[in-house]
Amino acid sequence: MENWIARPHIETPTHASELSPDRPLSDASADALGHAVFAAHLASVIATLSPKDGITVGLYGDPGGGRTTALNLTRAALRAHPAAAKWTVVDWNPWLVSGGADLEQRFVQLLASAALGSSADQLPDPTQISALLAKVASTLGSGDKRVVVLIDDADRLSPDRLSELMRLLASAASIANLVFVISLSRDLVSGDGIDKALQLEIDLPLADRTLLQQMFVDRIEPLLTEAREGGLVHPDYWIDICTHAIDPFLRTPRDVVRLVNATTATYAAVRGEVNPIDFTALETLRLFCPVAYDAVRRRPSAFLLPVSARRDEDGSLGETRRYHEAWGEQLSEADRSRATNLLMRLFPRLGDILGARVLASMPEDTWRTLLLVASEETFPIYFQLAIPSGGISNADLASKLEHFGDTNQFAATLIELARDPGPDAPQRLQAFLSRLENHIGESGEREEMEAAMRALFQAANELLRREESGRLDIDISQHLRRIVRRLLLQVEQDERVSLLEEGIGSGGSIATTTDIVIMLGQQHGKYGGEWTEGAETLVTLSQLAQVENLALTAVRDEAEGGNLLGAPKMGDALTCWASWNRGECRAWVSRSIETDEGLVAFLQPFMRSAGQPSASARGPRVENRLDHRRLRPFLEPGAIVDRVKDLAEQPDRTEQEKQLMRRFVLDHELLQQATSADYSEGENQQSDSFAA
Repeated sequence: MENWIARPHIETPTHASELSPDRPLSDASADALGHAVFAAHLASVIATLSPKDGITVGLYGDPGGGRTTALNLTRAALRAHPAAAKWTVVDWNPWLVSGGADLEQRFVQLLASAALGSSADQLPDPTQISALLAKVASTLGSGDKRVVVLIDDADRLSPDRLSELMRLLASAASIANLVFVISLSRDLVSGDGIDKALQLEIDLPLADRTLLQQMFVDRIEPLLTEAREGGLVHPDYWIDICTHAIDPFLRTPRDVVRLVNATTATYAAVRGEVNPIDFTALETLRLFCPVAYDAVRRRPSAFLLPVSARRDEDGSLGETRRYHEAWGEQLSEADRSRATNLLMRLFPRLGDILGARVLASMPEDTWRTLLLVASEETFPIYFQLAIPSGGISNADLASKLEHFGDTNQFAATLIELARDPGPDAPQRLQAFLSRLENHIGESGEREEMEAAMRALFQAANELLRREESGRLDIDISQHLRRIVRRLLLQVEQDERVSLLEEGIGSGGSIATTTDIVIMLGQQHGKYGGEWTEGAETLVTLSQLAQVENLALTAVRDEAEGGNLLGAPKMGDALTCWASWNRGECRAWVSRSIETDEGLVAFLQPFMRSAGQPSASARGPRVENRLDHRRLRPFLEPGAIVDRVKDLAEQPDRTEQEKQLMRRFVLDHELLQQATSADYSEGENQQSDSFAA
């Protein structure tokens, strides 16, 4: 099988933007399936026949198997025969005769035209049909002239019309030198007089499998060319899908044409957004096994199989298996086997559910990169034939990544996404950040890594502010962590500190700087993390100390420059600063809150969700409240209570600010009266932001 995929292609009859015509061949030189050899043999048989009476040859073949092509090439072979001057070869398609027309009149008109040269435009009078047939019989019986009538599409006739046609052929059996060749399907119902009308039956050979396969590959190749250049066509995967998924469904040349046409027409809408191999395989299923295709379309989770569809404890696994049993029962055993073989290659996790093993599949970490249908992000595009709302196309992604190696341009791209006011902007931003991770894994140039690191830190504050505004329902910090981790993995461990320095030293986001320090430290058991012996860490302990010093310098610079107060996630940055140099941090806080505006700006990051109030709670019900525990590393909450109480009465404060401050005062009073373990232990607890 591999040979027919790998060998040189014949001249491709179509381009990727064109559809293949389901048109029978008339030129033997264009034959790629061996029909010309058979047609030459059939013409030879007809040429050597010397019947005293007429003869009707039945040419049996499957619909779409090349019967019309065989008739066309037989005509050409007869006309090229040395004795062709004595023959008149005519074509007749009774299926094209309108339903109201008299089939017998058309039949006699055809014979008279061929044998006598009568006008083809004039139907004979019904009363003259017998006399006209007698004249045809006399003319053909008294000379060397022979008439060959090639009849196509007879099995498309209604049963009544087919029976009438067979009666007419039987009635002409006594006319010498008259040969009919009629193409039929062996699936026709009995009782139509077919057996009585035929004197010779010949079966059209099945198309050579190798030639049929090559026909498919040659016609689909233009669709793959662009994707092949883009690295989406993995040779071994293509061979396996062709061999075990697509080929079993292609039985006739018409099947090939249908599949290529369908794929070419629909793929144009999602070119560059899906993998053409998987797309062609799904189109195969849609055309030849729609029950299985509909099963995938209606319940994606049963094929993508996320953890939620494979849980045994809540019955999800059993429900998934029952779903597969239900759609499988609608198919014959052969169709179910073909569909299952195809689906297990497109959805490798499916083998675990069906109790089978896929011998060849792409590694899971390549699904998204190769745009395979098994990727949850890519799956909807295959069935919607469009980018889902909030998604980002590969073309758009490519244009945004053009400046990946340019710090300023790439930072501007990230900021533009952060500021996008569109309703689907959050989804687009999340899609871009996710896709960016994959792109980093494909690019390994050190200069590009440095530029991307600087751009990421420069744009991080805009991204975080968008999140803090409530307009993003995504965790930007987690995305930034994953992207930085991916960047670090592109270089050797001894180069990672210098790569981080590109971002930290660029004057970018302090929040991201301290968050990355926390991420690296947690791998060593610091900042609330757990160290596991033998676990891989991005940096060594000595390198971590270097990064912490870089971060401490960056925090000091931000503080001295007046940019730390009000910065995104300032509380997390201060928590890190306090852990590195508590006295220095508290001194800065003391200076920053000397003014009322400074105090208000300082308190903002320490709000937390109020949650459900207890039955004994007194005071105003507010959405947020100040977290006393998180304030204690930087100042004593009691030292600012009187100032906060005064601020709550200032007329220029918003009602929300007033309620927040009154709640703070009330909480302080309650905490003084209570013996809360949480409050007494608060000084020794790490910030919530250090949770893994």
